[in-house]
Amino acid sequence: MLLMVPAALIQFLTPSLTASLAFGFVATMLMFFYYGPIIGVPQSIVPPRIRALTSAVTLLVFNLFGLGLGPAVTGFLSDRLAGAGMHDTSLRFALSAVVLFSLAGAGSIGWASRFYASDLKKH
Repeated sequence: MLLMVPAALIQFLTPSLTASLAFGFVATMLMFFYYGPIIGVPQSIVPPRIRALTSAVTLLVFNLFGLGLGPAVTGFLSDRLAGAGMHDTSLRFALSAVVLFSLAGAGSIGWASRFYASDLKKH
C-alpha cells in the first residue's frame, strides 16, 4: 500500500501521458496486492461460526469508505479547486489528495499487524 501512493501520485501529477499510463498500471497492480490480506486476515483470527459475518462487515466498511466516500470527496475537492482557479488541473490534484488517505490505511494496517500473532494464538 505504501508503494502504491508514490506510483499513483506520479501518475496523477506527471505531464507525460506515457509516464502517467505506466505509473497508473503500477499503482493499480500494487493497489490489488493488499486486498487479499484485508479480506483474509480477519478470517484467520475469528472463530469459524462468525467468518461470514466478519467477511460481510469487512467488505461493507471497505466499500462504504472506498467506493462510497472516495468519489464524493474527490468530486468535492475537484469542484473546490476549480472554483479557486485551478480549472484544468483540479481533478488531478483532487485525486492526488484523496490517494493520500491510503497512507492512513497503511498506518492502520501496520499498527494492527502488531497484534496479529497474539490474536492468531487465541483461535
